[in-house]
Amino acid sequence: MQIPRLPDHVKMKIKRIFLMGFFILGIPQIIVAQALPQTPVFIGWRIGRNPLPADEDPKTFVRIVTSPTKVSVGEMFTIEAEGGPVPGSFTNLNWGSATLIQSETTVIEPLLTPRLKLTLTLKADTPGDVVITIGYSYNSGIPVQADVKVTVLPKILRVTFDPPKAWPLDDILVRSTASAETLPPDRTVKWSIIGNTYGATIDSNTGVITPAEGRSGSITVRATDAAEPTVFTDSILTIQAVPTGIASSQVFVTPLSRYYGGHWLHTFTSSGGSLEGIYIGETIRTITKPSPFRGILGLTYDPPAKPSGPTVPYEGSSWVLDAEGTMKVADAYRIAKSSIDARDFLSGSSKAGLPQTHKIYQWYSWYFPPGKRWVKFMGPNEITWTLRFNVTQNRLEVVTQAYGREVVQNYEGPTWLAEDTGSPRP
Repeated sequence: MQIPRLPDHVKMKIKRIFLMGFFILGIPQIIVAQALPQTPVFIGWRIGRNPLPADEDPKTFVRIVTSPTKVSVGEMFTIEAEGGPVPGSFTNLNWGSATLIQSETTVIEPLLTPRLKLTLTLKADTPGDVVITIGYSYNSGIPVQADVKVTVLPKILRVTFDPPKAWPLDDILVRSTASAETLPPDRTVKWSIIGNTYGATIDSNTGVITPAEGRSGSITVRATDAAEPTVFTDSILTIQAVPTGIASSQVFVTPLSRYYGGHWLHTFTSSGGSLEGIYIGETIRTITKPSPFRGILGLTYDPPAKPSGPTVPYEGSSWVLDAEGTMKVADAYRIAKSSIDARDFLSGSSKAGLPQTHKIYQWYSWYFPPGKRWVKFMGPNEITWTLRFNVTQNRLEVVTQAYGREVVQNYEGPTWLAEDTGSPRP
């Protein structure tokens, strides 16, 4: 007898019923293995229902999914682990010297291979190796466990300098001492200079930095943990630039109703780096004694005990520099018009004639705040005022000369010269 063939739509309905029973209702399906045709094999279990019988207990597992290998002391870090099968729980947790901040357990992939995920947030408290242990127990059975080691490193929080700047002088006061703040406190550090030293040296144990005389710039100072050479912190120390000479001068002839002379605006050369805020002072000594001009006494002047700031220049003031090393206010080289009388040097006078010159020497110094003193760096530089007769222009002139520049002005005082010839009157 021929068995009638089932229609396709009936086959599809039977197939749907079979699948619903397997995946939704959790009814075990028994298949016959080819090798052991009489032995039933279990291929699924009831999800969210009673646990499996003991003889059908699947293999319990726990594994570390993510974990750092190194962290810094005081830093928080996260470890993720997975365990299965479910139902089960994480147990036998141990995080050593670390502090537990948060623990969270979630179920992942519940319809396929359900397992539990554990997320631990920990804080590293003490340098050294920390071993974190995570156990997992299925259905209150014997737990399995996994370990992970995390190395906790010390930390150098910051480096400071006292004083905050060093100075390029051969003087104990120019040194700066580096110190480090560490976590945990009082870690031993070693000191070094990285890159260009500008001639400076540092004591590897004490952190005392000694600059080279006449050299300046920004150096990188490194503090390295003595026990953990991979732990270090860099900080920048400025060796203060100081003026070393005059690079250029601008000369301005400003209206000086009572004086001959002008204003010299100097730009100073640097030992290396910005000269912002450096004070300049002057020392004056009169060379021509007695002066050929009237009422001028021998001048002796030293810079003030402390800088007086960028005030109107006069003998006794000090000047402050900008970042480029230029005076913010010019230096005035001048002599009173009333002090020069040409009649003293012409016919009928006991003087020797023209030209006549008054000369002084000038030294420049910069102010050294740690030592509260001035440091001379250039001089003596000759500054002169000369009364002369210009044959070509047929006139008397007063010439002010300083630092390779000069200001020429007409003589404005009384004279014995004839107006038509420029020769002395008989």
